[in-house]
Order: sequence, then structure tokens, then C-alpha cells
Amino acid sequence: MSVADLERMANQIALNQSYLPDDEAATVVATHIAAFWTPGMRRELAEAVDSGTIQLNEVARLAAQQLQPA
Repeated sequence: MSVADLERMANQIALNQSYLPDDEAATVVATHIAAFWTPGMRRELAEAVDSGTIQLNEVARLAAQQLQPA
């Protein structure tokens, strides 16, 4: 799966939660990604966020941050 695919999917999931406040929506998105994306997909997302090679909307970006280890 390409980084563009991950970007598109994360942004779509985030857009589906647009009826919620951003912080709540981000938690829903992070929970969805943690539950349904493979570890490899999550790792690729984290690497793309860290390297700045992905453009996420605000909610998807917040969700990606929540998925980062402390």
C-alpha cells in the first residue's frame, strides 16, 4: 500500500467524523486505525508523518499523533 493510499484513507476516516469536535473525532479515528489497520500500515503512516511526506487534515494529523508511542 502506498503512502498516498494511507493519506487518502486517514483523511476519509477523519472526514467521516466531521460532526464531532476535532479532539473527539481524532480519538475515534485513532481507535479505528488501531483496530483495523495492520501494524505495517500504522508503521508506514507514522514514518510518513515523521518525515513530512504525507498531508493529513487536522483531525487525521491529531489521530496520527495519538497513535505515536509516548
